[in-house]
Amino acid sequence: MSKSPKLKEKIAWGIGGMPEVFYVWGVQQLIYPIYNIALGLSPALIGIVIGIRTLWDAFTDPFMGHLSDRLRTRWGRRKPFMLVGIFASAFAFVAVWWAPAALPTSALFSYLLVSLLIFTTASTIYFVPYLALGYELTDDFNGRTALQAYRFAFMKIGSFAVPWLYFITQLDIFESTIAGMRALAIGAACLFLVSGLCATLFVKEDQSRTIKRNKIGFMTVLKQVGTNKTVLHFLTIILLLGQGVQIVNSLSLYVIIYYIFDGDKQSAAALYATGNSVYFIASFLAIPATAWLAKRIGKVRTFQISCAIVCVASLSKFFFFSPTMPLLIFIVYLMMAPGMSGFNLLRASMVADLVDEDQFQHGERREGVIAAIDQWSFKVTAALALMLTGLILQLSGFDASAGAQTEAVTTRLRIMFSVIPAVGAAMSFLIAITYPLTERRMNEIRAHGDIKV
Repeated sequence: MSKSPKLKEKIAWGIGGMPEVFYVWGVQQLIYPIYNIALGLSPALIGIVIGIRTLWDAFTDPFMGHLSDRLRTRWGRRKPFMLVGIFASAFAFVAVWWAPAALPTSALFSYLLVSLLIFTTASTIYFVPYLALGYELTDDFNGRTALQAYRFAFMKIGSFAVPWLYFITQLDIFESTIAGMRALAIGAACLFLVSGLCATLFVKEDQSRTIKRNKIGFMTVLKQVGTNKTVLHFLTIILLLGQGVQIVNSLSLYVIIYYIFDGDKQSAAALYATGNSVYFIASFLAIPATAWLAKRIGKVRTFQISCAIVCVASLSKFFFFSPTMPLLIFIVYLMMAPGMSGFNLLRASMVADLVDEDQFQHGERREGVIAAIDQWSFKVTAALALMLTGLILQLSGFDASAGAQTEAVTTRLRIMFSVIPAVGAAMSFLIAITYPLTERRMNEIRAHGDIKV
């Protein structure tokens, strides 16, 4: 018989996902405007920091998942890590944005590297067990999508604020962009604590249904999961679409500032924030529709529809990001919202299915490790996007010290801004055709009799 959490637990666990908005999207959207435009650190050096952080994540995420799977305490396997992680990551997030002004390049590079690595480690301690806890809450195929809908609904609420952060740093109440960012970082950290504690304190971790783990070493676990063909199939689909979209997320503010508004940062920040707010509202409204459609035609087919929407919306950016009619940008955001909402929601639900499939193959239930690999792939996507953003900016001839960019520079940015995510979405659509974990296949796996949650 399938188990399902109570409504209050679904809501509490969903609220716990809000910090991810700032941990991932906040850093992604602000690191270049703050460290490149405001502090003058070159895009190439920022890209190096992101690369080192990605290598660090490659180890810490799976290792944290392994520890979380193996821990046994009176408070559970996940909650002790979550409690430590939410406090540590809140303080570390503030530190990232408190770089002392007028540091020489080498010192600024070092500060960003160290503070970001500390923050990354702290957020891993919270998020990997948090995600694993969610995968344990229900074993129902469609119920998993419904549960993840709560998480993404609250994430969209938090996402509404993210695009306004850079705009707020430009307000006259702050003496500088850096001063504004420092104040906002403190406010965001307080939000982290409240939302993270909701999931930690008000979601019951049912240890009575946890199967006994064999004493398999960390490297053996990684090898087993890493050679699972279904896991690799899933990651390929996710990385192709996610990579393209993440790259242009970092470029969008540059296109708006230097193409639509010819270097006017304040006007650009206002349009950028408003457009993203429209996007997040539309994404929020698309969540129940996505869950409904997935229940009726299946997760994979709904995922493919999401890919197709993203492909069309991405190509439209070349035409609708216009200096003569700036408000056309809203059409792009309204088109992109249901596609990305479906992509993110179904991705999370499909990961829970991977846990069952992995147990079917290896006899071990490893929510933490599977969650960590998915979380790491998500971070890799964001990290590679940030590194490629720096490379694209360098290759395009972008000059941060200039008030405006040449037409050749903006044209190059616009082409990549439109084509890269469209290609990734199209490839994800095609590869998803053969994805094996349909509802029928998951029912066959559970009917085998060895799947326990």
